[in-house]
Amino acid sequence: NKYAFDIRWALNKYYYTRDKRSLSDVYTLLIKERFYKDGALLEDRPTYSQFLYYYNKHKILNCKYGRGEVLFSHNY
Repeated sequence: NKYAFDIRWALNKYYYTRDKRSLSDVYTLLIKERFYKDGALLEDRPTYSQFLYYYNKHKILNCKYGRGEVLFSHNY
């Protein structure tokens, strides 16, 4: 997936936090921060379906460990 790096970045920055934004909000922030150039929306960007597919394929289990959180990735 050519958008994997950007999607993972957005999930880590905006979804796996204490704020618990919705996935649709995270997608919107991803598009705003990574797929606008000179005030114009780039045509080459992930769709919301691609974003959800990536999320569902690479879900992260949040496990409390001491004071911080440890993120475990799993693939089924």
